[in-house]
Amino acid sequence: MDIDIGKKIAEHRREKGMTQEQLARALGVSAPAVSKWETGGSYPDIMMLCPLARVLGTDVDALLGYEEILPQEKAVEYMNMLIETARKDGAAAAECKLEELLHQYPNSIAMKYYGAMVLFTLEIMSGQPCPEEWRQRWKCRKEGLLQEVYASGAAAYFQDAVTLLASGAVADGEPDRAEELLKELPEQKGDSTLLWHRLYLARGETEKAKEIVQKHLYTLYGQVQACLAVMMGQEMEPDPEKQLEIWAIYCKLEKIFGGGGNMSEGLAMEIFQRAGREEEMLECLGRFADQLARPVPEPNPLLFSPAIGLQGERYVAKELRQVCLHSLMTEEAFSGIREDRRFAQAVEKVKKSLEE
Repeated sequence: MDIDIGKKIAEHRREKGMTQEQLARALGVSAPAVSKWETGGSYPDIMMLCPLARVLGTDVDALLGYEEILPQEKAVEYMNMLIETARKDGAAAAECKLEELLHQYPNSIAMKYYGAMVLFTLEIMSGQPCPEEWRQRWKCRKEGLLQEVYASGAAAYFQDAVTLLASGAVADGEPDRAEELLKELPEQKGDSTLLWHRLYLARGETEKAKEIVQKHLYTLYGQVQACLAVMMGQEMEPDPEKQLEIWAIYCKLEKIFGGGGNMSEGLAMEIFQRAGREEEMLECLGRFADQLARPVPEPNPLLFSPAIGLQGERYVAKELRQVCLHSLMTEEAFSGIREDRRFAQAVEKVKKSLEE
C-alpha cells in the first residue's frame, strides 16, 4: 500500500505553524531528516511515529492514512451523546469526550460541525454554573471549528457555518466581518435576513433594517398564498367544503396583508365549477370579472411601507386577463353557463378591461 506519510507530516506541521527546524528540534532529529520525510526520500523510524503524532497534535492512524470515515449520521449520534453526557456528568466531561472524538477524526468536517454545535449547547446550557473562562474557551473552540468547516467549503455545512460565524461577528461588534461573510450567501434570503437586520441595527442603519425585514415578509406572504392555492386543488383536498375553508383563510390573509393578485374570486369559481355548483360559480364569475378590471390593492402600509409599494395604479397583467377570457370562451367546464346573462356580462367586463 502506498503510504504518503510525508504529505501528512507537512500538512500537520503547517497547521501547527511549525518550521521543519522546529519540528526537528522537538523530535531530536536533524532538519534534513524532516525534509526527507516530507518529500518522500525516507520514512520516519517506527519508534518515532508516536512522538511525531503527539508533537503534530494528531495520531498515528491519521499519519498513516488509516483515519476512519465518519458518516454524518454517526456525527449526529455523537453530538446527541455528548449533550446527554453534559446533562448527566457535567460540561467538563462532555468537552473531554468531544476533544477525544475530534482527535480520532481530525479530518472529518461532519465531526467539526457537530462538535461546534455541542460547544454552542455548552455555552447556553442553564442550571450548570461554570467559570467564565470555560465559556470563553468553548466560544473560541467553536469558532475555530466553524472556521475550518467554512474553509473546507463542504456544501452540506457551508451555509450554516457562514451564518453562525456571521452571527458571532455581529455579537462581537464586528459588523464589517459579518457583512463579508453574509455576502457569500444567496443575497439577503432565508435565514440570513434576520442577520442582515441585526447587522444594520448594529450600524445604526434603522431604515435598512426595517426594509429588509419587510421585503422578506412580503416574499413569505406570496409563498403562503401560493401554498394555499395549491391546497385548494382537488388533488390535495377532494372535499369542496374544506377547499372553501382554505379559500376563506386565503381571503383573510389577503385582507390583512393587502396586495395579492386580484385572483381570490377566480379561485372560488374553480372550486364551485369542480363541484358542479353553477349558481355559485356564476356569482363568483361576476365578482372575478370586477376584480380583473380593478387596480390591485396596495400592500398593507403598516407592514410593508416604505419597502414595498406599487407605483401608480397596477392591474392584473393583460396577458393573464387574456388567458382568463380565452378559458371562459373555450373550456368545456363553462359550456353549461355560457347562455346565462350573467356569464355574458362578466365576459364583457373582461373584454372591456383589455381595451382600456
